[in-house]
Amino acid sequence: MLYIDPAWIDTYEGNFRHLYQQKQSVLSPYIQRGTMEGKKKRFTYIGKADMVERQGKNTDTKWQDLEFYNRWISRRVFDYALLIDEFDDIKSALTDPTSSAIQGALMAANRRKDRVIVEAFGATAYTGENAEVAVPFPSENILDVQLGSASTKENQPLNLAKLKELAARMDEGDVPETDRRILVCTQRQLNALLDDEHVSSADYNSVKALVSGTIDSFYGFKFVKYNGLPLENDVRTCWAFSSSSMQLAVSLDTRIKGPVEIPQKHFQPGFEVTMALDAVRLYDAGVYQVPCKEVK
Repeated sequence: MLYIDPAWIDTYEGNFRHLYQQKQSVLSPYIQRGTMEGKKKRFTYIGKADMVERQGKNTDTKWQDLEFYNRWISRRVFDYALLIDEFDDIKSALTDPTSSAIQGALMAANRRKDRVIVEAFGATAYTGENAEVAVPFPSENILDVQLGSASTKENQPLNLAKLKELAARMDEGDVPETDRRILVCTQRQLNALLDDEHVSSADYNSVKALVSGTIDSFYGFKFVKYNGLPLENDVRTCWAFSSSSMQLAVSLDTRIKGPVEIPQKHFQPGFEVTMALDAVRLYDAGVYQVPCKEVK
């Protein structure tokens, strides 16, 4: 029978949590984060408010009714379970922070968290007192994939016309000026932006630095590269959003169980990392789908 020192388990958990804090998912640092208990939680936000002009002396106060909106998040649970071969160096697998056991669990958790956020961008959200009202993603928030094309209508990659349209729509939607505006795309879309003939000579150096990674912002947007965006028929689904328009709710950040010997697997040691979370689109006017031709 294999011997598993309890200290190895503590070391594994400590190493994993340390790396998990250091190496966050690609997208989670740019959206709001909260906690939740139970199977679902309601997040409330306030609608637009306006002042009323006083129409003379000694007039009655006109009281305002604030509009409150809400979106619901349900708990989703994700697991990463792994068996460690009995002939491997078990101590090294559990205590070495560079081991494949620790790195694999870390990457699996971060990849899943990013996928949850990407799914939430365009997913049906739910509102109402008991999450009974479905709110589909607004079709008007999907940019035309041909935006920026010449007289011949063809699908276009990321270009200056799409950035201008996004900026205008967010301004018109009263996205708070304090919000960061994020554009999630791939490296190939950044390359295409550099080749856009409408990028002026004054902009060229900025875009070139953006492509090389020297800077990460252009035209009011922070660009975040993420390769997990859907690609279908050579069209990449990119996303633009403001930081307060998306919400991540975490029920259980990470929980490590094991390792324990599994009788059905010849008593090989196995462990499992579990997390429970979900994301939701809070403010529709702050989230836009940006379909772009993927140029290779």
